[in-house]
Parts: sequence; C-alpha cells; structure tokens
Amino acid sequence: MNIKETIIELITMLSVEKINIDNINDETDIIDDLGFNSITIIKLIIELEVLFGISFDNDYIDIEEISKIKQLVNYVCEKQNLEI
Repeated sequence: MNIKETIIELITMLSVEKINIDNINDETDIIDDLGFNSITIIKLIIELEVLFGISFDNDYIDIEEISKIKQLVNYVCEKQNLEI
C-alpha cells in the first residue's frame, strides 16, 4: 500500500460519517468534503506521525495547507524525504 492509499484508508477509519473511497481524489478536502472537525484532524495528524515516523511542525500546522489529500501526501513525502 502506498502513502496515498494509506492516508485515504486512515481517513475513512477516522471519519464519523461513512465515506465512499471511490469518491476520494487528490482534491478532496477533509474539512469541506468529508466533514472533519478539529478533533478528528488532530487524531489524523497523530496517526500519520505514528504510521510514517514523522513529526508535524507545531508552528507550521496550517490546516488549510494540509486539508486536501494531495497536500497530506506531499507533506508526508516531504517529511520522509521521498520524491512526490
């Protein structure tokens, strides 16, 4: 499973509402499209840190910059020093 698939699976597990994976794409917004609130976003960040062995910069976290699937994938890849 690649990073994007892992993130999407994690998002579907954390979501309060049932999410159809087929409707999730790079531009899906976890707040506007999937209804994530601040608590769910914090849970997502913690899970991503544990799963991928990365750390989100507390001073950097601007939810608007990581609210889309593609942005999350890019952030994780950047933190793992991987090509996007």
